[in-house]
Amino acid sequence: MAEFRTGGGGNTPSDDFQELTSLTFNQTTNGVAIVTLSGQAYSVDKNSGGNFVGKEYSAMLTRVLLDGSVLPPGVVRFADNTGRKSFSGGEASYASSFEWADTVSPGTHTLTVQIRSLNVWDESGFKKWTLSVLHG
Repeated sequence: MAEFRTGGGGNTPSDDFQELTSLTFNQTTNGVAIVTLSGQAYSVDKNSGGNFVGKEYSAMLTRVLLDGSVLPPGVVRFADNTGRKSFSGGEASYASSFEWADTVSPGTHTLTVQIRSLNVWDESGFKKWTLSVLHG
């Protein structure tokens, strides 16, 4: 079985995790759930103005929760500003994808995608995204 959700937008200047989206699915047997998040993501260093990247750094951290618990492998760096000239207010977005997986028992389950900026007041987010889960 497969379930998915797509959306546009979603960003945060916070260094605390914020919800991007959630998805509910029904697992019929004991098995594996493979969760994929793909999107056009960005991270902007808004604390330091127009510095060349390498001196100032920003990143978006992403995690997926299954029924409130963090799915393995845990928190990942989904986007950063490495190799981009970072001017306050401008962003360069690029496509990225990552998978999380775990064994899941039968029943109804909820996935929650959360994002945060590495540093408070930097801006991280998605222009567009797709969340999908393959499950048995």
